Amino acid sequence: MKYPAARLPQLLTRSPFPPLWAVTGDEPLLIEEAADAIRTHAKAAGFTARERVVIDKGDALTTLTLATESLSLFAESRLLELRFLVPPQGKEAPLWFAALCDRPPEATVTLLILPPLDWATKKTRWYQTLEKGAILVETQAPSRTQLPQWWAERLHAQGQHASRELLAYLAECSEGNLLAAKQQLVLLALLFPPGPLPEAEVRAAVAEVARFDPFELRLAVLTRNATRAARLITALRDEGVAEALVLWALAAGVRALARASEAADPRAVDAIAKSEKLFSPVEKQALRSATRLESAQCHQWLRRVAQLDRIAKGVEAGDFWCEAERLALALNPATRTSADFSVTWSTL
Repeated sequence: MKYPAARLPQLLTRSPFPPLWAVTGDEPLLIEEAADAIRTHAKAAGFTARERVVIDKGDALTTLTLATESLSLFAESRLLELRFLVPPQGKEAPLWFAALCDRPPEATVTLLILPPLDWATKKTRWYQTLEKGAILVETQAPSRTQLPQWWAERLHAQGQHASRELLAYLAECSEGNLLAAKQQLVLLALLFPPGPLPEAEVRAAVAEVARFDPFELRLAVLTRNATRAARLITALRDEGVAEALVLWALAAGVRALARASEAADPRAVDAIAKSEKLFSPVEKQALRSATRLESAQCHQWLRRVAQLDRIAKGVEAGDFWCEAERLALALNPATRTSADFSVTWSTL
């Protein structure tokens, strides 16, 4: 059965210790922390030997037969760790997982560490079989709004605490990069004693380690968070992200806003969200809000996206990143631009 990572401490107290575990998610740090907790409790439960197998090919399950079944009469109880670098594939995958769930290896705790899985993979037979037959722990990275609380909890665990402003700063610095945030926590524990953290010294000590992707930029455009969109563009540029990906994020966000602004019936927003592959509640709410936008203003943004496309292709002179930031800042709800042209979303 699938459980959120928050339930893991409770699951680890089960007796006898469950024989089959799986961990997956979208954040490497949280996956490793969950796996470490399972390893520690398995060892305390008497599974002292440990065997690790790395699977780097999706169709390599047939080679695991001996690893999962071979255990001598006098061998120690063991933890068998199977780390999948790629999702399982092939016709044998559902059968292999069905056999593993029906007949787990004797005197063995089996821990499967899975890579991030998309929605299509979670609908496959092998995944559904594993979800029913194992304790499947699904980790999830904290959202941007949850990051300050994440920092507060981690600091509390090491006897430190920070002001609300400092927590917001730490969250901003480490967004999208929890592995680096973990290193910063260790650094703060070494530099400062337990108790309140001095804000100026922490700001000087903590490096900017945030990491972003174009999907976050698309969301910032959809919500018309101009400041965040401009910051994301700068961060993506500094990380060496291709101009084409940034252009896609800007175009996708502006196109969705324009389509929503032209919708005569608010009920059409759901159809627009589906065609634009916008599924989260925040994205859908942004589209509903966009129905109150002036189409002429959205056309202005579309024109700027078209200009960015020409700059990226070398057809028109200009600084791509500078113009991208100008577009981001123009999304500010307090900014009104004149519409001196006409363009439709369908042309982009």
